[in-house]
Amino acid sequence: MLARDYEAGCTRVGADRDPYIVFSQAFQENPLNMTAFQSPQIDEQLEILKTTTDIDARKAAVEAIGEVINENVPNTFTAGTLTVMATRDAVKNLDGWVFPDGTAGNGASNSQVMWGHVWVTD
Repeated sequence: MLARDYEAGCTRVGADRDPYIVFSQAFQENPLNMTAFQSPQIDEQLEILKTTTDIDARKAAVEAIGEVINENVPNTFTAGTLTVMATRDAVKNLDGWVFPDGTAGNGASNSQVMWGHVWVTD
């Protein structure tokens, strides 16, 4: 996939909390843009995502990016991916995160361990 030498491929992408990270990696010049698809319309919306904290403006930018993706179909975002993070019993707080409503998480959110919150006991 990284060499762009494929007929079809499947990768895990898009688990980041900020859509700017997902879409900038997927549609700007970098190794993770495995389709090599780029668009001035997407670039305009990425600039909005990068420079504003206004939720409505960010939602509109993501919607506009979605419209470009739907019109051109360079790739398809299909679903979430179950990821397992396993350790020995001595590793503590691997799942040290909570949902916005305060509910404790069960696993590693976004398949990312918050290593600064993990410790090991003996």
